[in-house]
Amino acid sequence: MDGRAGSQDGLCPRLIGGMILARSFNPRAHGLRAEVRDAAGGWCTQGQPASLLRRALITVQLSSKSRSQTGTVRHGPRFWVPRPQLGWVPQRNWRSTVQVALCPPLPLYPLCRLATSLSPALSASCSPFQEMNGVLKGMLSEWFSSGFLSLERVTWHSPCEVLQKISESEAVHPVKNWMDMKRRVGPYRRCYFFSHCAAPEEPLVVLHVALTGEISSNIQAIVKDCPPADTEERSKISAAIFYSISLTQPGLQGVELGTVLVKRVLKELQKEFPHLGTFSSLSPIPGFTKWLLGLLNSQAKEHGRSELFTDSECKEITEITGGPINETLKVFLSSSEWVKSERLVRALQAPLMRLCAWYLYGEKHRGFALNPVANFHLQNGATIWRINWMADASLKGITSSCGLMVNYRYYPGETATNSTSYLCSKNIKASEQVLSLVAQFQKNSKL
Repeated sequence: MDGRAGSQDGLCPRLIGGMILARSFNPRAHGLRAEVRDAAGGWCTQGQPASLLRRALITVQLSSKSRSQTGTVRHGPRFWVPRPQLGWVPQRNWRSTVQVALCPPLPLYPLCRLATSLSPALSASCSPFQEMNGVLKGMLSEWFSSGFLSLERVTWHSPCEVLQKISESEAVHPVKNWMDMKRRVGPYRRCYFFSHCAAPEEPLVVLHVALTGEISSNIQAIVKDCPPADTEERSKISAAIFYSISLTQPGLQGVELGTVLVKRVLKELQKEFPHLGTFSSLSPIPGFTKWLLGLLNSQAKEHGRSELFTDSECKEITEITGGPINETLKVFLSSSEWVKSERLVRALQAPLMRLCAWYLYGEKHRGFALNPVANFHLQNGATIWRINWMADASLKGITSSCGLMVNYRYYPGETATNSTSYLCSKNIKASEQVLSLVAQFQKNSKL
């Protein structure tokens, strides 16, 4: 296949996914520099419109080399990004080529890092960089579309390398040790990941599920330190709780792998447990504490009546903290020490539940939920079902979300309708508990 013709005609429709975008801009085959430079020549010369960068973006050369039975590295489809001949491009950021080679034996850690390696300052100030970022993101979405992805379940008998990668990539509730990992893939637990057909057993996104008798309201009950069960009684399973989803490749941010994974796992669980009808997440609320501290700070500057707390709540909290409510709470909530006071924990439950409900339901960014986790589940068609007090007593849970967690419930027959309503009309589906808390907040606040 002629690289120049393929690129000038646009992105080759036969591009297959699973390419490893090397973080380094140095090609491995230095002898190919002249060939790639010739292919790029005349497409994006100095002074031409930046839109021509798209034409010069990808040169495809298919290699016929194959992986032998002795384990020789196979170089599959190779993709090169020719160096744009633009005077304003910093030379240290553009070496001759970016070689993108499919090498299954190599780790996928540097996967797709090119999309995130551009300087944020350059991306913000230079439209060609913004265009390149958009093009790369679009290509990654094509390369990692659902048709190329394989759903794999992890068990304690999975290859040690897979268990190690999943353990290291867990970003929501870190794995403590191998016994903890054994619990998370043992009875009453399920762990699934997506791999690419070109790189099997290389996790791209991982989802952990707990099989319980009811919708869980506390994460410590799921990740607690206890010996794993020996057997699994299906009669005790009536709910599936998605309690952690982690993307293992930072360069795949923005590619909707998590959305597809949740839907595929839901169908997989329905096949395994036909009687199972309750599906929910138990999700953290990252950013809530930061948002709340910002509100307290703005309230403190106004020196007026607090709009975040009722008069009785202000009186009780002031008696406990011994100072002005906004100033003292900023100090207390900035650390995890406040949970040691049972009186303060009880006094803060009602106001923080109201504030959290508003944060999830009412705080928006461009019409969508401000909280990224809420936005993810609402896009999937879930309902904000229940806010749980002191659901995560870990240091991370206390400092990032005041110990609060939320259940996003998935009703299989309603997810498509809810998703369309949210994406098109920005309507958020919430339970009576959440709507009641939102109404209480609005009654007490002018926000």
